[in-house]
Amino acid sequence: MSSLLFADVPGILNDTYDLIHRVIDDVRRLRRKLSNRELKQIVTDFRRGVQAINLVCIKITAKEEVNRRNNTTTNISSLERDDIAEKIDILNQELNRIVETDVMKEFLGEHPGLAEKAYMKLYGEREDALSYKDIYGDTSKGFLDWIHAMREYTTRFLSELNEAINASFQN
Repeated sequence: MSSLLFADVPGILNDTYDLIHRVIDDVRRLRRKLSNRELKQIVTDFRRGVQAINLVCIKITAKEEVNRRNNTTTNISSLERDDIAEKIDILNQELNRIVETDVMKEFLGEHPGLAEKAYMKLYGEREDALSYKDIYGDTSKGFLDWIHAMREYTTRFLSELNEAINASFQN
């Protein structure tokens, strides 16, 4: 299904899902210790997945802000809301699978603050994606409130993830 207001959002999420799914398959096939370069690539691909979700949130909140400035309400159909929430949930499930790999657990173990944010963000976001209607209401406003909340903690998570990447992979 293609979103009317956000036609490219499902595509962004689907493409990122495909990338993350390939990363997980590659990690599972490896039976040796990863090189520093390979670990950096996995962590960077993980970051891409989180960035895709953040980009979707930015696009949606930007559209809402433009509408607000023009004294227009942002109305997103129930089908669009469901489609976006479902695709975010599916991508988050794949990101969770990366977090649960031994390689990522080891990386997160070196960065306890990041590990806490990773688990809170990914598992909390999954919970929100499955129940945002109950939490925020099954309306465009409720959906937008959920997107704002997700954008806020995704942005914080990305900031700490970038710091950890820079600290771990200074070349």
